[in-house]
Amino acid sequence: MIIGHIPGFTRTIGESQGYRGLPLKDVLLADNAHSVRDVVPAMQTLWHPSPDELRTLIEGGGIVLTILGSAHPPVNIDVVPRKEFDPMSDRTTPDEAVMAEGQTVVTTEEK
Repeated sequence: MIIGHIPGFTRTIGESQGYRGLPLKDVLLADNAHSVRDVVPAMQTLWHPSPDELRTLIEGGGIVLTILGSAHPPVNIDVVPRKEFDPMSDRTTPDEAVMAEGQTVVTTEEK
């Protein structure tokens, strides 16, 4: 999976432990698992499947979530439309996105 940059990220974790930096957004979510509705702190990150991973998913493959340690915290995995994390999703070409945001866009043809 390819690390994405979630809009509104509040911090980057992992670098001090020798990992690539992982941008995350601290949020408060409603916890509907209990009879009393609570608001709980949560962290969100954004991931993109590589072309090979996407092909595997289309062919019926699955996603494996690995938790380090022996206690499993509550987790949630969602699929979100591109428009929820990419303000350039309404652009028609990578060049337009680059001109608008000054970002580098890498397409599969360039690899």
